[in-house]
Amino acid sequence: MGGRHFQPIADSEALAQKIQAATAIAVWFSGPDCGVCAGLRPKLEALFETEYPRMQLAEVVCADQPELAVRHMVFSVPTLIIFFEGRESLRLSRNLSLSELHDKLRRGYRLLFD
Repeated sequence: MGGRHFQPIADSEALAQKIQAATAIAVWFSGPDCGVCAGLRPKLEALFETEYPRMQLAEVVCADQPELAVRHMVFSVPTLIIFFEGRESLRLSRNLSLSELHDKLRRGYRLLFD
């Protein structure tokens, strides 16, 4: 596997700039003691690398950035929010299914990049 990883976000301004600048971005809200987060993250990175290579990846650790979690109405981890052209297009929380994500993401991604 290559080097596609979720990039840590330092503050709300950095996240807002990334969301506005990116055509497509996946924002992963996680917790430091979340076993589901730790197990799912590499699988998501692999999916984005192989199927959605033009999507940017960002991560907010909710324990470190609680104001960002609240601002984006994230009250449980893991939560994955997909933004297309600065607008929230998809939100999956807690028991994320990779096949569900792939099914829901494919059409929007293709409209933007194909």
